[in-house]
Amino acid sequence: MTNSDQAVFTGNYSDFKLVKTRSVVQLVIEVPIEHGEKVMAAFGLPQPGAEIPVAVARLDLNAQSMPAREPQEARAERWDESALSKQAAIRCSEVEFWRYLETVVYGDGFSNTVTSPVKAAELVRHLTRVTSRREFNLDSEAGERWKALDLGYQQATGKAATP
Repeated sequence: MTNSDQAVFTGNYSDFKLVKTRSVVQLVIEVPIEHGEKVMAAFGLPQPGAEIPVAVARLDLNAQSMPAREPQEARAERWDESALSKQAAIRCSEVEFWRYLETVVYGDGFSNTVTSPVKAAELVRHLTRVTSRREFNLDSEAGERWKALDLGYQQATGKAATP
């Protein structure tokens, strides 16, 4: 299906009709007339034997809207307050971080191709010389190695100022 085959419209469910001979229910969805041309362009005229698959979903107009995103500064402060193991877990889920890990140079023959969060975590543990990311919270030296790796990533991607 191409984007031109997809259309989304809102309307109101106003009636239904039971068609016993076909064992189906026909729904009547009323769309504002100003959207009539768009509906016709998307669906065309109904033709016998040429059904067009559609999806129907009920909208909750009383639902709470999504909260506004908090400012970047507040998210950055919370990042610094997060446990180091949590920071590492979050980074390992970011594809951009995977690409950064692939650029880190080390000479021990360990493969640095990253294709998943699991592989990213494995590489982070290898680079920081820990067996578990929890060690970042418990061992200050391991924590400092994680901070250095993350700072390198932030600087390489422009997410932090270069010293």
